[in-house]
Amino acid sequence: APPARRHQIVPYGLTRLQDATKTDWEAGIDARYSITPQMAIYGTLNPDFATVEADVEQVNLTRFEVSLPEKRQFFLEGNELFAQRIRTFYSRRVADIRGGGKLLGRQGPWTAAFITAQTEPDDTQGSANFTVGRLQRDVFGRSSVAVSLDNRHLAGRNQGSVSVDTNLFFSKYTGMTAQVVQSWGPYDRGTEAFYVRPSYDSPTEHFHVRYTHLGSRLRDNLNGIGRIPDDDRREVDSAASKT
Repeated sequence: APPARRHQIVPYGLTRLQDATKTDWEAGIDARYSITPQMAIYGTLNPDFATVEADVEQVNLTRFEVSLPEKRQFFLEGNELFAQRIRTFYSRRVADIRGGGKLLGRQGPWTAAFITAQTEPDDTQGSANFTVGRLQRDVFGRSSVAVSLDNRHLAGRNQGSVSVDTNLFFSKYTGMTAQVVQSWGPYDRGTEAFYVRPSYDSPTEHFHVRYTHLGSRLRDNLNGIGRIPDDDRREVDSAASKT
């Protein structure tokens, strides 16, 4: 949906005064500028996430990481564009933000999303930079092809991936989704992944078969910025139904 206003700037501040304590203050700003009715640039400096709803506590008895929903406004809009089956960008990896910018929108058959964010430094590794981008083009009417690039730069090291995914429709009822991923980081072998899923869907029938390959070191490279619950796997699944 197009932005409600062509541009918007929201500054805010917070101070604390206490006897025998050094004055503490913080200030920040959020800005949005609409380039076209369907494309906008967003910027934030010291964003205020204090009003964001807290996560519901979950008891996890498995060896797999719990997936937490994104609730911060800076990441919410456009986050669905990064929801591929092999998830190369997981916005909850980005912790407290010092500043960030985002380009989001659509122009003709092209849809673009670009995010860069610098985090507050911690006591061990310092500040991290997260940079992600996605460019998608509509083809053949209902089909689409997209390229994604995701990278985290921390302590002089890069971790991330490049990904190509597609959603193709060959006819009214037949189609295919697929994705290919190549990651980088501390390992240079077993760093690839892909899946392919042809399908048939009519008002009364469904059939699909899917093959997925996840390299043995994919998670070690990718989970600095993405979310892969498990790797070193080859999976086949299928389903058929008729009403």
